Amino acid sequence: MNSRKTLRRFRIAFLTLVIGLNSLSGALADKPVDLNLVGGLAVGYSNFDFPAKLDHDLTFPVYQLHGGITYKRFYVVANFADNFSDADVSEEEDVGNASRYDGDISLGYQLTPSWGLFAGYKTGKTTIDYQSREDLDAGGPAPTREEYYKHEGPFVGVSFAKKFERAGRLTLSLAYADLDATNKFVQDADDDVDEVPEFDDLTGTVKGDSTGLSLGIRWSIPVSGNLLYYLGFRVNDYEQDLTIDGNRYDNIDETITYLTTGLFFVF
Repeated sequence: MNSRKTLRRFRIAFLTLVIGLNSLSGALADKPVDLNLVGGLAVGYSNFDFPAKLDHDLTFPVYQLHGGITYKRFYVVANFADNFSDADVSEEEDVGNASRYDGDISLGYQLTPSWGLFAGYKTGKTTIDYQSREDLDAGGPAPTREEYYKHEGPFVGVSFAKKFERAGRLTLSLAYADLDATNKFVQDADDDVDEVPEFDDLTGTVKGDSTGLSLGIRWSIPVSGNLLYYLGFRVNDYEQDLTIDGNRYDNIDETITYLTTGLFFVF
C-alpha cells in the first residue's frame, strides 16, 4: 500500500467520522442530559515487534479515530487505527513494505468515579508485501508475495481514573484478550525443507490461539468548553501457541505499541 492510497483512505475515514458525528449530534439535539456523544482524532507512532518472524521492529506513523456514546454510567466506544505510510522491511533474501491496522469496539460500565469495567471485540493485522533482492538487483520483474499476521477476538478489562484539580485526568486500563491468530507465511529463499522447521521457516496459512494483556495510559485535560486534549500510550503483548504437522510452537511473542496525541470533543 503506498502513502497516497493511505492518505486518501484517511481523508475518507475522517470525513465519514465528521459527517456521522454531525448528523448524530443533530439527531440528538433534544437528547436527555445524561446522553453524550464523543468523537476524537489522534496522530502518533506505532511499533510492531515479532522477533520469532522478523529481524527488526516495524515502526509506522499512524492516525486514530474514536467515536462513542455515553449514557449515565454506561458507554460504547469504537476505535480505529491505520498507518499514514508503509514501513520498510528487510529480511534476509527479501525486502518489502508493511502496513498495519487495529480496530476495536467495547461496552463499559463506570462502577465509581474512579473504577470501571469493560468488554469488547478487537481485530488487528500486519501485512507485508515482499520482493526478492535477487530479482530487484537483476533489474528484472520482481513478483510481490504477501505475508500477514492477524489477531481477532474478545477482551475484558478494568480501568482506573484519577482527576487532578489543575492537571487534568489520568486514566489507566488493563485488559485480557483471548484471540484467534491467523498467519500467512511466505517461503524464504534459503529454507531447508529437510530439517524440522523452526517457526520462521513455516509457510502457508497457519492458525493458532493467542492470549495476552493490553496496558493503556492516557492523560487528558480540557482545552476549551467540551474540547479535550490527550496524550496516550498503549502496549498489547500477545503470546501465540500452535501445532503444525506434530510440531508444537509455544509462547510466540508479538508486541504492538501506540504513542499518540489528539483531541476529544463531547457533544
